[in-house]
Amino acid sequence: MAGALTLLVTEAENDSESHPENSENYLTMVRTKRKRKREHQQQQVEERITQLVAERISQRHLSQKSVMT
Repeated sequence: MAGALTLLVTEAENDSESHPENSENYLTMVRTKRKRKREHQQQQVEERITQLVAERISQRHLSQKSVMT
Protein backbone atom coordinates (compact mmCIF):
# COMPACT_ATOMS: atom_id res chain seq x y z
CA MET A 1 0.00 0.00 0.00
CA ALA A 2 2.82 2.40 0.89
CA GLY A 3 4.44 1.65 -2.46
CA ALA A 4 1.26 2.63 -4.31
CA LEU A 5 1.07 5.90 -2.38
CA THR A 6 4.70 6.68 -3.18
CA LEU A 7 3.99 5.96 -6.83
CA LEU A 8 1.01 8.35 -6.83
CA VAL A 9 3.06 11.12 -5.20
CA THR A 10 5.87 10.60 -7.71
CA GLU A 11 3.41 10.71 -10.62
CA ALA A 12 1.87 13.90 -9.26
CA GLU A 13 5.30 15.53 -8.92
CA ASN A 14 6.27 14.48 -12.43
CA ASP A 15 2.96 15.72 -13.77
CA SER A 16 3.44 19.16 -12.23
CA GLU A 17 6.97 19.33 -13.64
CA SER A 18 5.92 18.27 -17.12
CA HIS A 19 2.86 20.56 -17.04
CA PRO A 20 3.94 23.90 -15.57
CA GLU A 21 0.33 25.11 -15.55
CA ASN A 22 -0.18 22.76 -12.59
CA SER A 23 2.67 24.19 -10.53
CA GLU A 24 1.88 26.27 -7.45
CA ASN A 25 3.96 29.20 -8.74
CA TYR A 26 1.99 29.29 -11.97
CA LEU A 27 -1.32 29.10 -10.13
CA THR A 28 -0.23 31.90 -7.79
CA MET A 29 0.77 34.03 -10.76
CA VAL A 30 -2.58 33.42 -12.48
CA ARG A 31 -4.52 34.28 -9.31
CA THR A 32 -2.49 37.46 -8.81
CA LYS A 33 -3.05 38.48 -12.43
CA ARG A 34 -6.80 37.91 -12.15
CA LYS A 35 -6.94 39.85 -8.87
CA ARG A 36 -5.09 42.80 -10.39
CA LYS A 37 -7.42 42.75 -13.40
CA ARG A 38 -10.50 42.77 -11.13
CA GLU A 39 -9.05 45.61 -9.06
CA HIS A 40 -8.29 47.62 -12.20
CA GLN A 41 -11.79 47.07 -13.57
CA GLN A 42 -13.28 48.08 -10.21
CA GLN A 43 -11.17 51.25 -10.21
CA GLN A 44 -12.35 52.09 -13.74
CA VAL A 45 -15.99 51.61 -12.71
CA GLU A 46 -15.55 53.84 -9.65
CA GLU A 47 -13.87 56.55 -11.75
CA ARG A 48 -16.66 56.41 -14.32
CA ILE A 49 -19.34 56.66 -11.62
CA THR A 50 -17.56 59.65 -10.10
CA GLN A 51 -17.37 61.29 -13.53
CA LEU A 52 -21.08 60.71 -14.22
CA VAL A 53 -22.11 62.04 -10.81
CA ALA A 54 -19.97 65.15 -11.32
CA GLU A 55 -21.54 65.72 -14.77
CA ARG A 56 -25.02 65.28 -13.35
CA ILE A 57 -24.37 67.73 -10.52
CA SER A 58 -22.93 70.22 -12.99
CA GLN A 59 -25.97 69.91 -15.29
CA ARG A 60 -28.34 70.31 -12.38
CA HIS A 61 -26.46 73.37 -11.15
CA LEU A 62 -26.54 74.95 -14.62
CA SER A 63 -30.25 74.26 -15.08
CA GLN A 64 -31.07 75.78 -11.68
CA LYS A 65 -28.92 78.77 -12.49
CA SER A 66 -30.72 79.35 -15.81
CA VAL A 67 -34.13 79.16 -14.08
CA MET A 68 -33.09 81.81 -11.56
CA THR A 69 -32.00 84.33 -14.21
